[in-house]
Amino acid sequence: MVRKVIISLIISLSVFSVLAQKTQGNRAFKPGEVMEYDAYFNLGPIWIKLGYAKFTVEKDSVGYKFTVSAQNLPKWDRIYSLNTVHTATSTLNLEPVTYHAVTTENGKHSELLYIYDYKNLLVDRRMVTEKYPDGSYKVFHMQSYSQDIINSIYVARNVDLTQNKGKDIPFYPIYDDKVIPVYGSVVGKESVKTRNGEKYDCIKCMTYPPEGTLFDAKEPVYIWITDDSREIPILVEAKIMIGRVKVYLSSYKEGK
Repeated sequence: MVRKVIISLIISLSVFSVLAQKTQGNRAFKPGEVMEYDAYFNLGPIWIKLGYAKFTVEKDSVGYKFTVSAQNLPKWDRIYSLNTVHTATSTLNLEPVTYHAVTTENGKHSELLYIYDYKNLLVDRRMVTEKYPDGSYKVFHMQSYSQDIINSIYVARNVDLTQNKGKDIPFYPIYDDKVIPVYGSVVGKESVKTRNGEKYDCIKCMTYPPEGTLFDAKEPVYIWITDDSREIPILVEAKIMIGRVKVYLSSYKEGK
């Protein structure tokens, strides 16, 4: 249970990548940016904090390096322990170059690496798990503008949401070695207050998650994003199969 909610923290924030299409470059973030989030789960009237995540942007030899780390609170270690780090790189035009996930789950280690051939729309996947200690390899096809769940977040932040109200916007995120078509839309504008009392003017977006994931595919996922050029995800709310998840921004440091 703890594992599913922590992983959903990352996936939830990437769900708003359904709003992403091809961009001409980056206007939303700078190297040095840090976003931190807390994940809460409820089953009834009480919201329980289960974990947190940290998103950072750095310069890289190819363009940008994005790192997302997430883990459960230490008090849940007796029930379930999870520490996962996802690193993605892209060009300055936000075309994906690599995606690397390293996860330790209850002492079991796994690694996943994507190397993109964007010109030929191919992904070279390499994976090491307990089942495949010597590694498992495959090559699969991707759609134009497809991204992994980490690169997707930063591509999406460079889409002009104000021009897309009421439209169904297609995107083709890569998850579990597959391209899964999903659609998103802009609902309107709302003010959102975080759990630490900070208030943000936001653009509210929604999408229906694909079948076969942790989310309830019949219930929309809502994402509130700052109504400015940075397009920072402030709040994500989604129904999962056994309750609801909320992911709040807890701190933000702008890059320079």
